[in-house]
Amino acid sequence: MGRRNWPCGSCGLWRRHRGTRPGNIPTDVACDRRDRPRWVQVSGAQAHARSLPAMIVMASPAPQLRPGWRKAANRALRLAVALPRAGAARLLAATEHSARFSGAYNSSAALTPALARFKTRGYDDESVVDVSFDEMCRRETWDYPILFWLGRYLPDLPFVLDAGGHLGTKYIAFSDLINLSGAHWTVHDLPGIVRAARARQNRGELPAAITFEDRLDQTPATDILLVSGFLPYLDIPFSEFVAALRRRPKVILLNKVAVRDGAEIFTIERIGSARVPYRIRNRSQWESRISAMGYEMLDSWNISEIGHVIPTHPWLGRSKSRGYALLRRDEIE
Repeated sequence: MGRRNWPCGSCGLWRRHRGTRPGNIPTDVACDRRDRPRWVQVSGAQAHARSLPAMIVMASPAPQLRPGWRKAANRALRLAVALPRAGAARLLAATEHSARFSGAYNSSAALTPALARFKTRGYDDESVVDVSFDEMCRRETWDYPILFWLGRYLPDLPFVLDAGGHLGTKYIAFSDLINLSGAHWTVHDLPGIVRAARARQNRGELPAAITFEDRLDQTPATDILLVSGFLPYLDIPFSEFVAALRRRPKVILLNKVAVRDGAEIFTIERIGSARVPYRIRNRSQWESRISAMGYEMLDSWNISEIGHVIPTHPWLGRSKSRGYALLRRDEIE
């Protein structure tokens, strides 16, 4: 019998053993665990029993990578590419060439000092009135869920409060698809926006059926509260806004609510020459607060076309945009 290399049954090392039997398993020698360099005689059965664990280890497959490693690797690669761009975005953040969104803060109070360095701050400025007006007057795919629920409730609930409704852009966008002749449509917005809206209305540029109000306590009792694109700019909790109304609306229709799976963040948005705070809520916390307000979620939808990555903080990921149809709980039959 010749000499062959075998994994030792005791230590697992490959050594030259003398003696084999059919099946290529050592039969007569193995090293002693207590003194590995010394060889001792063992029976064939002992050698067979000692060799099996080592052979099983040698034959076992290579360790498998953890599930999701490709996704993690791709994310790391994207971040590596984005980091130089993030540095450039931070350098331009205070200039007129800044990206649409810049900065990330954990509260509105933390954002305020960063916003103070800009000349035009907030939406309460007539210079931002014309920004994207024509675009906002067009219907988009995410408007159709709102149209569905408006059409369902408007005949019986005619008083609509369009919060943050700008120049009545949703009334203009919806008027040729849904009968608004019986609706009492009130737009609530900031004083600068309302002044510009009333001036345009006096010139015949906006529908006369719309009422514009900058004071919430002057708005009529509301049946349907429409909030489309306004929530990211609201500077008080939404529950406080609803509580300040003359009557809690029976139906609330929300659209373009910016949410994310992580912690709530605030960023600065550039709108024309102005800079405004923009809030991205934590989705689970936001939906829990809706329930705590006493409203049931009739419907919700994802707006895949809208989502934002903050160029200065790309590692925070892309935000999502969602819509909701809510019914006051005591109205559910």
